[in-house]
Amino acid sequence: MPTPFSSEDLGRVFDARTLTKGRSLVLLGVVGVVLRDPSIAVTVEHLGVRHTASITPSPLRRRTTLLGQCSCGQPACTHLAAGALAALDRYPALRKPTQQSFLDALAFPTAEEQQRLVFELSPGEPPHACLVSALLIGERTGRIEVTTPRRVLADPGHGEAARTLAALLDGDTGRTPIAPSAAGPVLGLLARSGTARWQATGKTLVPGGERTFHAD
Repeated sequence: MPTPFSSEDLGRVFDARTLTKGRSLVLLGVVGVVLRDPSIAVTVEHLGVRHTASITPSPLRRRTTLLGQCSCGQPACTHLAAGALAALDRYPALRKPTQQSFLDALAFPTAEEQQRLVFELSPGEPPHACLVSALLIGERTGRIEVTTPRRVLADPGHGEAARTLAALLDGDTGRTPIAPSAAGPVLGLLARSGTARWQATGKTLVPGGERTFHAD
């Protein structure tokens, strides 16, 4: 696992304009990130060009510095910023806890944050076809909290589609393995729920047309 880092660490490497552009690329779903200890491999589809980059977080006293290289050749570029933001969004273990002073806590009491439910699909390994994770993402901070299908099912605040999917998953862990025999119904519900995304790119899953592949 690469060294954890925080949004404050990003602010010391990238300017506000670059971070804003990077965040826009993440929201467009064109950023892919994969952890390759000790680095983060990044791919960004930007203006019709596929950029590849590598980010290596390194501890520096109480801070974390980010060493990055991008195929665009620019230091501290938008693609590196997008990759760092996407990594923080998709891998909770990369989030470095930030320490708040006692006076800050008194001046700015923590308000309960609205969270949105996301089901995240990732590849599986035999004998499992795929894995589905249940995540709660803060609307204001983007902080990710892992939940379980059973908790989702027990909360009437979640929509009917989400609770139906949770009932099908019927698990008490954050990541539910899916058997090949159950992959069809699960993928169908994920696509129709409107709350599912692909783990590698963050793109929302939607129903598509049926296709036939011929093989020997």
